[in-house]
Amino acid sequence: MRRFIMRRLTVYFIIFGSLLSFALIFIEKAGFRNAISGLIIPQQTALESAEPIRWSRSGYDIVIQPKYAYTLEGLVTHTKDYDGDTPPNNISPKDIAVAWGKVAEYNKKIDFKWSQNNRFAYNEISNSDADKYLGGASHAGAQFSNNHLIPANSDVAKEVDMIRSGDHIIIEGYLVNTTFYREGKVYSRWNSSTTRYDSGDHACEIIYVTNVKWVV
Repeated sequence: MRRFIMRRLTVYFIIFGSLLSFALIFIEKAGFRNAISGLIIPQQTALESAEPIRWSRSGYDIVIQPKYAYTLEGLVTHTKDYDGDTPPNNISPKDIAVAWGKVAEYNKKIDFKWSQNNRFAYNEISNSDADKYLGGASHAGAQFSNNHLIPANSDVAKEVDMIRSGDHIIIEGYLVNTTFYREGKVYSRWNSSTTRYDSGDHACEIIYVTNVKWVV
């Protein structure tokens, strides 16, 4: 009888775990926890001079050049993890889509269908919703960004790993340009956008993250 009960309990735990996993996936995709009003555009300040940061990882020599001090406060609408030993995954384990302004304020009213893939962030919005809530479709793209996060150290990496959809966060750090070298030759370059009003390829912010805060 005891064995039978234990088996039933095991089945219940498996079912519960599966339902919880599906729920967490839904939560992650929906970013349901928050719609936040009053969030302003991220703040950046040009650096007069900054020493490059030099790393060696998985056979690559990496030079990270800070260009602007950067503070991003916003609503996380989607996240995407990356791994591997090749650039840029070997220094940037996570991308986060972050909204502010009207996009963050109406994240519950509008189904933006947030998604991320191949280091890009996507959303969808009807023209009627854009006109009604955002002042036009052209304003939507200027009120969210896809951010490639480069943790400054292992402690920051743990904080970055904890970021989830729906979080109200403040990220502090630097917008950076990055060069990867292989056997003394340039392998690739990865440069940050420095404006919130661009779109498409090269429009993402690359942030060397020194601190992550959660607003509750």
